[in-house]
Order: sequence, then structure tokens, then C-alpha cells
Amino acid sequence: MTKQVRDWQEDMKLVEAYKHAQTLHNTPYPSKLAWQDNLPEPTILILEYWLKQYAAEKERADKLEQERDDAISGLTESYKELSWNYDRMKLRERELKETMKWAIEQSRWGDPLNALKKAITKLQSTLASLYPEEETK
Repeated sequence: MTKQVRDWQEDMKLVEAYKHAQTLHNTPYPSKLAWQDNLPEPTILILEYWLKQYAAEKERADKLEQERDDAISGLTESYKELSWNYDRMKLRERELKETMKWAIEQSRWGDPLNALKKAITKLQSTLASLYPEEETK
């Protein structure tokens, strides 16, 4: 069994139609009698008030929902970017460790001065490939 949701806009149209119908009747009485001051507000006016309140709240809720969705979208994009940067950082760290291990191994064998030159060249090329110039500005 499906619960039918009331359409507040249709209800508002009914209220407006009722108010319009009230102006169409022919009455021999003045529009307002003295004893009418003590009567409670007509139900139709109360209904109209609450339908307007509902419309305002619905508009506010829709706006908040859109702002929430925009915020979630922004956070999702930020998370993706941070995740991508973290992965790049880990890759750089691994590449630097491998290059440093290679440089240490080179210094253990053969001519230390030549090994140092090779290690410096290799480290410089590794750093240049891992940290391009536009990222350091």
C-alpha cells in the first residue's frame, strides 16, 4: 500500500479558489458585523498561513540541500586531489630511496671520486624528474 503525499501547491490553489468564491456571493449583511470580532479566525485563513509557511520552509530546505550537495561535491574533489598527491609523494619517496641506495652502492666499488660524480649526476636527474621546475615555484 503506497502512501500518497499531499501536494501543498494544490492545497494552496484550493484555498485561493475558496477565497475568491467568498467574494462572489451576494449578501445582505455588511461585510463585518460587530459580533464577528469575537469569532476565531476562519479555518481557511489558518490553512493559508500554514501553507505559506510550508512553502517558505520547503524553499529553505531545498536551498540547504543544494548547498549540502555542493559542499559534498567540493569535499569529494578535494579528497581525490589529496589522494592523488599522496600517491605521487609515495612514488617520489620510493624513487629517491632507490636512487640513494644506487649511489651508496656505487661508492663502495671502484674510484670514489668517479662514483661520487656518477651519484651526484644520478641524484640531480632523479630530483629533476620527480620535482619539475613548475612545481617548485
